[in-house]
Amino acid sequence: MNRMNIQQKGFALVGVLFFLVIMSIMAVSLGKFSIGFQQGASANSSSLYSNTSADNGVRYAQYIIYNQPDKLKVGASGAIATNVQADDWWLTSTNWNCASCATKSEVLTVDNRSTNYHIEKLDKSYLNMEADDEHGIVYYRVLSKASGVGSAETILISYSGLFE
Repeated sequence: MNRMNIQQKGFALVGVLFFLVIMSIMAVSLGKFSIGFQQGASANSSSLYSNTSADNGVRYAQYIIYNQPDKLKVGASGAIATNVQADDWWLTSTNWNCASCATKSEVLTVDNRSTNYHIEKLDKSYLNMEADDEHGIVYYRVLSKASGVGSAETILISYSGLFE
């Protein structure tokens, strides 16, 4: 009888150890799963923030187009609009912050975060060349770039037209 109790106790010890190993594996898996969700949520938050900031840059530039036409005269003092740049100048990060570059990116600061925006003056389409070669619609390309808290970065391009 003594020998049977010892075997039963040994079996119980092995069973408990097996149970502890299984529970430990489950706890580690749950921890990794939790960390993965947290990283995904953080990346999504950073992406959402950069997208919202870039959208604010586009909207602010459009505000300037519709409400401050004096800033759109290319080459004039205080003007922020430029002529059309190379189609892909915005792909190079250093072009956005270059003080001597022709791109003239402006910075909008919201919530202590910087958003770069740029306004390019495109061609003017005349309404009726025979009757009126002065009035038409001037088109502008607005580019905006913002970064999120993490590594997310958003560049938005929008087009606006202004009757002149």
